[in-house]
Amino acid sequence: MSILPRTPKQDRRGCFTGCLTNVLGLLLLACVVVLATFALIAPWAFYLGGGFHPLAYWQGWGTIHAPEGDYVVYFWIGPWTRGRRTFPSLSGPDVTGSGAICSPHGEVYKWLQVRGGFSNHNIGVHTDGERMSLNLKQRLNLLGTNSDTRLSLALQGAWHNPDLVLDEEGTLRRMFNTDGSLFAGDPHKRPAKGEPLQLILHEGSRSQFDAACAAARKKP
Repeated sequence: MSILPRTPKQDRRGCFTGCLTNVLGLLLLACVVVLATFALIAPWAFYLGGGFHPLAYWQGWGTIHAPEGDYVVYFWIGPWTRGRRTFPSLSGPDVTGSGAICSPHGEVYKWLQVRGGFSNHNIGVHTDGERMSLNLKQRLNLLGTNSDTRLSLALQGAWHNPDLVLDEEGTLRRMFNTDGSLFAGDPHKRPAKGEPLQLILHEGSRSQFDAACAAARKKP
């Protein structure tokens, strides 16, 4: 009885399947290690808003009601894990994430960067009532030439589970004109800050944000 040798095609298929399995295994292991690290140093990330989030991040959206119309805001946040920032600083644990803003005209500013953190450095699992300071801004371009012209909102507030209640410290008026269009003039001649407007972020998905943006765009 003879044994037929494996053909080159079979060898390639077996190699590909084996390599893919190894890669997926390594990715799964990396995810487990990251989540285990969060569980040790940032347990609050699993319980933002009062509910349990197995992937240690929270996402939500809300509306800023301005005189010229509604600005719909979305972002997700999780622990900031860059270098030493993995560990809580004296000013409180840091967070990072991404977000978007939909203007009254329906323009959507995507891939905005979220940076910030808690005021209290002694946070356990529960964050209800804990204060936060956040910045939502456009990312720097490759050459960093948009540092002064990029869209940027400063946000402050606190968790009132299940919502994150913030105000934009009057920075919306410096970024947008009174007709809802993005300010495009000399960045050194931006308008003064306006009256702080409230933003209540409810837990929700990006698709819900998209639907709210479409609905706001249809308003007269």
